[in-house]
Amino acid sequence: MTVLESDRSRHLFDISSKDELWFYMSTLPRKWGIQVSLANYTASSAMPFLAKIEREILEEKRRSAFLTASYRLKRRFTIKNVEVEQFLSKHSEILFPLLEASEEINRIFSRNADELCLSFERDPEEDFETLFVVIKTSLPSEKALELLEKFDEEWWLNIDNEIKRILQVDIEVVSR
Repeated sequence: MTVLESDRSRHLFDISSKDELWFYMSTLPRKWGIQVSLANYTASSAMPFLAKIEREILEEKRRSAFLTASYRLKRRFTIKNVEVEQFLSKHSEILFPLLEASEEINRIFSRNADELCLSFERDPEEDFETLFVVIKTSLPSEKALELLEKFDEEWWLNIDNEIKRILQVDIEVVSR
């Protein structure tokens, strides 16, 4: 007897082959906490198959986390060019730092951050590509630079250097 368990239900199947197990695993809704017990298999015959299932579940979790973070980013930032989404897909490690950055910018700039933008720039001659967070503000230049410096001291300086290599933060003073 084979038991498939998720956080909400328990399914018992009389499954005699890996192919049948694969059929059930691929047709049942994927739940994050799926537990598989293979009573009919030896550990050595079941392990490669279970490893494949585990990889697929982890990939589904990553994809879901990426989509959730992307959705949250789009609600917080104005995306200035189409390359931004391609860059984010390629460098998903910056998704959560970007979300944190938006929170810190809003905390430090308060209501004075009129808009947060994401802009991608590439310099093929120097093999350079980066994502810019542009803080648009109607504050006087001096005050805006003072708040950017505060952001640097309180948050940016603590960010991993690999993130800083591909992400920059700048201000743009705009008139109201």
